[in-house]
Amino acid sequence: MRITLHAVGGYDEVGRNMTCLEIGNDAIILDMGIYLDRYVPLQDNIDELTAQQLIQEDAIPNDGKIFQLRNKVKAIILSHAHLDHIGAIPWLASHYNCPIFSTPYTVEILKRMKREKSFFELKNKLVTITPNSTYNISKNIDVEFIHTTHSIIQPSMVNISIPQGNILYSLDYKFDNHPIIGKRTNKKKLRKLGKGNTIALIVDSTNAEEEKKTFSESVAREMLKDVLLGMETEEHGIIITTFSSHVARLKSIFEIGKSLGRKIVFIGKSLHDYITAAEKLEFIHFSEEAEIIKSAPRAKNRLKDIPTPAIQANRKILEHKIRNKKVRIFKDIHVSGHASREDIRDLIKIVSPQNIIPAHGDMQKLASVANLASEMGYSLGKDVHILQNGQRISMD
Repeated sequence: MRITLHAVGGYDEVGRNMTCLEIGNDAIILDMGIYLDRYVPLQDNIDELTAQQLIQEDAIPNDGKIFQLRNKVKAIILSHAHLDHIGAIPWLASHYNCPIFSTPYTVEILKRMKREKSFFELKNKLVTITPNSTYNISKNIDVEFIHTTHSIIQPSMVNISIPQGNILYSLDYKFDNHPIIGKRTNKKKLRKLGKGNTIALIVDSTNAEEEKKTFSESVAREMLKDVLLGMETEEHGIIITTFSSHVARLKSIFEIGKSLGRKIVFIGKSLHDYITAAEKLEFIHFSEEAEIIKSAPRAKNRLKDIPTPAIQANRKILEHKIRNKKVRIFKDIHVSGHASREDIRDLIKIVSPQNIIPAHGDMQKLASVANLASEMGYSLGKDVHILQNGQRISMD
């Protein structure tokens, strides 16, 4: 049975992730995300833009290359709830007459998107899959959501099981041995794949240039404690910025704030949505002791966020103005949610794939995975394949 991987998005950039696997007479789509750098400037008029306009702006994947496969697609599989993996669902999912499968937290975030976006008419059925469980998609395709660790709740590596073997889709993961929320990556299942026939590994290249192992989220927690508990903060307010979806980081902020005897206030629509979704599924219980404000009208024209590297100059200007107000700034209290070079090496060792296909990065990042693979006995063009958006590769 012929296997063809179609690189739809995320093979030229960090974001806009979308991969289509054509397997015999069937096909599945893995992720359907936005490219934040191009999407953010369009947000004010987003409800007026069509899918084609967003494609032309490079804000969402161009699925025109797989248009002829739309009737073969049996499932849209979402690995986790970050917008660069689910954000294009409102515009593209309707192109495919099939269900959307993901873990409970991701499905809950999608439901909230649907309720709050007037233009979001999701006709696809939502199917919730428990982490570390398997679902039969078609006669020849089973999909398993293998629990991993990342900077969001319930991320998964997706294993596609077909008669010839397995294809592992592993974007946005790291091997966190001390996670703040949830369990460690299910290495037991990965080792089982390594003893079988893993046809291909589609792997995260975001931090492939970082020659290290990515630190645990518990390290970021200790960094926060070191700063917040070690500062002279009496009679001063403390403002902390972070990714709104990083609930584990928010949990650390919440608990350290409590130990300081502070009133804890989370402000912002996205923070509200991710926190209340996590509370509904009982991962956290912030609202009993913290205030969660969805919008702050008084601050609307005064508070600005800095979502992308595209406006780093504005960030420097803002930091200078803040310092002139006698405000102390502590930066880089952070660890990444993405695998670094040594984590990628370990994953390759564990699953022993026949083919390696780097994704979730620009050419330089993809090439870094290829260079790592060459150290491990793989060869570019033979069993390591660098693709760009719109390209495809077939594997028998």
